[in-house]
Amino acid sequence: MTYRTILAPLCGSETDRSALAMAFSVAQTFSGHVDALFLRTDPSESILMLGDGFPASIIDALLRTTAAAIRVRATQARAAFDAAASSAHAVIVDSPTPPGRLTARWRERVGVPSETVIEEARVVDLLVFDRSIMTDDSLDHHIVEMALLYGTRPVLIAPGPLESAAGGRLGTHVAIAWNGRSESARAVAAAMPFLMKAQSVRVLTAETAKTRLTEAGRLVEYLAWCGVRAEAMVVGPDDEGVGAALAHHAEISGGDLLVMGGYGSNRMREMFLGSVTRQVIERARLPVLIAH
Repeated sequence: MTYRTILAPLCGSETDRSALAMAFSVAQTFSGHVDALFLRTDPSESILMLGDGFPASIIDALLRTTAAAIRVRATQARAAFDAAASSAHAVIVDSPTPPGRLTARWRERVGVPSETVIEEARVVDLLVFDRSIMTDDSLDHHIVEMALLYGTRPVLIAPGPLESAAGGRLGTHVAIAWNGRSESARAVAAAMPFLMKAQSVRVLTAETAKTRLTEAGRLVEYLAWCGVRAEAMVVGPDDEGVGAALAHHAEISGGDLLVMGGYGSNRMREMFLGSVTRQVIERARLPVLIAH
């Protein structure tokens, strides 16, 4: 099991550089392929929100202004991709190639960003976002949540180039936030390529009324059967909540990657936004791999 295809959705902002750096870091570790996808919105979609009654001249001016702004973002995103690919010494390709070397490709798609990412996510091994994309005004604010809930693939969140406390190869020291639920199990399965290469793995279990502390031991035993040595650690939630405690302990234990399940509801996405998952994403100063 490996990460062969890695999707990095881009929007032409500063978040692109961090996401691309993380994507190429993973690709270098696994000799994978980075698909850099610029999410080009349709200018006419924003005009439809105005409704009827606006003069044709105003609508035409708005269309031209919006199209020009999108072209600028596309240029910025392409520049970030070219720089990251060059730094990683990636081979630029237009179509699939045999495994064994680091490759990259630039693509653009027009559409609603969240819908485009969901569709693309289903045919890749891993998606990579920068954390701040969740508050970037240039994109659907819920794009990461939508990718998690409907994309069926794991998502890797980069904490940003200035905030990451990790050094060296990503996934050398892995922390797993574990509570025994199905989402956690899927996250562990999705992270197995990292776990198989890691020098150390720690299973973090938060002490709550909903989690049995014996759950950690069960996972440690399972990982041992897979050839992964791991140790269990009980995390006592502090005043800031379970998510903050997990992120803090993952960092102080020397982790450079935190693996966890993404919890939420398909019927009420707001439940996801207020969950432990959201708190970890906001607080963690190391990359977070999440599966739903």
